[in-house]
Formats: sequence, structure tokens, C-alpha cells
Amino acid sequence: MSCPRIARMNTLVFPPSAKFLVNFVCFCSSLFSLSPTLSNFLSFFDSVVRFAAMNAKQAKIRSILDREPLSIQNNALCFIEGDCLPKHTAGSGLQAFLQERLKKHGGLYYFLIEQISPVRAGQRSRRVRKQLLNRYGKAAVVVNYGSGPRIYCGRRDVVNTDIYAFDEVDVVADTTLPFKDGAVDLFLNIAVLEHMKQPEIAVSEMLRCLKTGGEVFAFAPFMQPVHAAPHDYRRWTDAGLRELFSGFDIIEIGPGTGPTSGMLWVLQEWVSVALSFGCPVLKDIVLLAAMLLTFPLKHLDLVLERLPVPNRVASGYCIHARKPGQGNS
Repeated sequence: MSCPRIARMNTLVFPPSAKFLVNFVCFCSSLFSLSPTLSNFLSFFDSVVRFAAMNAKQAKIRSILDREPLSIQNNALCFIEGDCLPKHTAGSGLQAFLQERLKKHGGLYYFLIEQISPVRAGQRSRRVRKQLLNRYGKAAVVVNYGSGPRIYCGRRDVVNTDIYAFDEVDVVADTTLPFKDGAVDLFLNIAVLEHMKQPEIAVSEMLRCLKTGGEVFAFAPFMQPVHAAPHDYRRWTDAGLRELFSGFDIIEIGPGTGPTSGMLWVLQEWVSVALSFGCPVLKDIVLLAAMLLTFPLKHLDLVLERLPVPNRVASGYCIHARKPGQGNS
């Protein structure tokens, strides 16, 4: 039986020297697989290196906390009372049941979302995210606020926060973040604000926790059906998102997805309603079938998002903003 603490180490980022040691250990382990004693020793050494890397990340997290956690669950520091383990995270119904199971395998879950969901992230969104992650390296404090069971863009050094203690989550907290003022370099907030009862507080918390000149990249939906995770409260236009982030210096705001993404999701839901004859289980089955049959259409946005008019029918908007004052450039 594997140790949860060792399993947790797979989410960590190692310094170059530790990476070399781990790779060397794995090579030697495979090379000398016929020697059980040596293989066991190398596996133990590998675990020691990973344990040290985990402690380094935990030290980084501890350095930005403004209070002690209430508990530790699934190796995550929990600042919410009660059971924080992931349960009922996707609403109800067959589709929610499947999502709940897939979220136990975060890498597979987000791979499937990337491939067959009706939403395709726009080129602008991808470009800005890539630039920000390149600018803020592993030494920076990058927080994925509302991460879910995700390692964002392969960046295992990113501090993941969520309301559930998924395997990939480091800090469990609600809208109020347990971080010191001015402790964070970059916030990522992707398709999370609609699931918050008080998104205004979430935005003000990001502003508080950012260093002067620190940045935020967020995506919020506009033309999307209701998708509980476990709840869904709001939608924003680009003007509404600008108002929500009015305390920031806004660098860029615009469609985060193209018009096909907005249309396709609504169409899939419409087909599932029309062909389910009022049966909730059948509706979920038809919806899944419609997603599998029609998801390639979303790639039309590769062309349509370049036109000057998709702003009015975007599936959602992304915003890149900076905390006012002198700081990072």
C-alpha cells in the first residue's frame, strides 16, 4: 500500500540538482532492475529526494500564510471547518457522477475537458497565460485560486487553492484567503468567479494579497449554460468584468474564447433537452453523445476569433490586470 505523503510528492517541482538526482535514480533503478536490493535502495533514495522537495514547497507556502490551518486533510492545509475532502463537487445527475469520478484523476479529467468540451481557449488567452508563466518562474509565488484537481500548464510549483482537498490542492480556503498582504506575485483565476457567492470579495482578496505591481489573469463566463461545481451564480460581459476589477490597473481585457464556443455549448444543451423527453438520465446521456459528436466544431474559432465582431457572442472573457503602484514590470 502506497504512502499518501509519498504519492503527494509527485505534484512537486524540484530544483535542478534534485531533478538530476531523481532522473539518475530512475535510470539506475531501471538499469539494475534485476537486483532487488539495489532497486529498493534507489527507490528509497528517490523518496528521500522527493520528500525534501515537498518540504521546500511547504516552506514556501508557510512563509506566505497569515494564520495557522484548522486542520490538515489529504495533505492540504485546511482553513475551512469540517470535512474538506472532495464530495458532491459537480452537482447532481449522471454527468455529475462521471465528473466526480474523473476528478479523482485530475490529469485525465482536464485532458478530457481540453479535448471534448465545447469551449476552446482563444489564442489571446493562451498567449497571455504563457507570457505570465514565463515571467514568473519557480522562485515566484504563483497562486491558482480555485484550482480544482489540476496542475496548471505543468507548473507543479504553483500553489493550488480550492474549497476541496483534492490530491493536487495545497491550501483549502473559501473566498477569504489565508495569505499575508502583498505576498503573491501572480494570481490565476480560471472559470471560478461564477461559482462564488461573493466574487467581489474574491477579487478584493487577490488585490490585497498581491505584491505591488503583482498581476492577475482571470477568465469569467458570459454565454455559457449553468454548470454547477457545486454551484453556479453569475455571468459577466467585458464591461461587467472591467467593473469587477476596477481596483486594478487593467492591462488587457477581451474574449477568452470565440463565438463558436458560446454557440456550441448552448446547442448541445438544447439537443439534450429536445431529445430526452423530460428524463434527466437520458438528458445527460444525450448531452454526452452530443459533446462527442460536435466538439470538433469549436475549432472554427481559430478563424472566427480573428474577426472584429466576436466580442458580442463570446463564451467568456479574460482579463489581465496589475495591482496599482510601482513593482514588477
